[in-house]
Amino acid sequence: MSVDYFASGVIPIILSWILTIPAFFGIMSFCLSIFGKVEDVPFAFSIWIGFCCLIFSPLRYMLFQIVAATCYMVQSFSAFISLFMLAFYVPIVFSVLWAIGFGLPFLPLFWIVGKTVTKARLIVASLLLPVLCGIGSVLFFLLLPYAAMTIHWLRAEDVIRATNGPAYYTFRYFAGIGSGLTLPGYYEKTPQTSRDMVRCHVASIYLSDREQAFFIAKAYPEIWAEATQRNKMDYASSNGMAGVRSSKPNR
Repeated sequence: MSVDYFASGVIPIILSWILTIPAFFGIMSFCLSIFGKVEDVPFAFSIWIGFCCLIFSPLRYMLFQIVAATCYMVQSFSAFISLFMLAFYVPIVFSVLWAIGFGLPFLPLFWIVGKTVTKARLIVASLLLPVLCGIGSVLFFLLLPYAAMTIHWLRAEDVIRATNGPAYYTFRYFAGIGSGLTLPGYYEKTPQTSRDMVRCHVASIYLSDREQAFFIAKAYPEIWAEATQRNKMDYASSNGMAGVRSSKPNR
């Protein structure tokens, strides 16, 4: 039985659950609040806003990011120390990303509804709301890799282990359902479990090329060996040695 290199220790898992319990309550409270009655508009429209936010906007993924970030800080001493540097700029970077992906699409909605709420305005707003949320989601995931580049100096061990425990369950049962997340090509060669999905997605977005290579080598040594062999074959072919390499593959 192979050992999971990126499994979290007992203490980090316990601390992750302790720290994320308030986050889970906050998530539940926030999700309920978006279904709350909005002043001067029918309750049915308020329900529709909440539904569209949860289904079509990047809100669920944003909540996963918060849980994963909470789990990250307890994965190792170096992860905890890195928080002092991350605190200077990460809240700003990701706040801008969240504002573009979640807040910006609602500006046209407020303009359509206007100060004087009418039935016609509400109908138009209801029809456009899923489209606006979808546009926000597209913008969010287009900009996400660029925002994530600001943390590419973090270690693969800490980032991937942050997807264990609470973050894993948040992704599997909440954020990852119907999100259409971008996955790297090597995911197709993995067992394609929920754990593989969240780890491969996080590795492809939040890790540098060097750290992602380290992740593949440790998590999927067969895939790494195949890729390494293929690179050697390509290099040999470009140097006129394909026959030698093909007959004696390096295993």
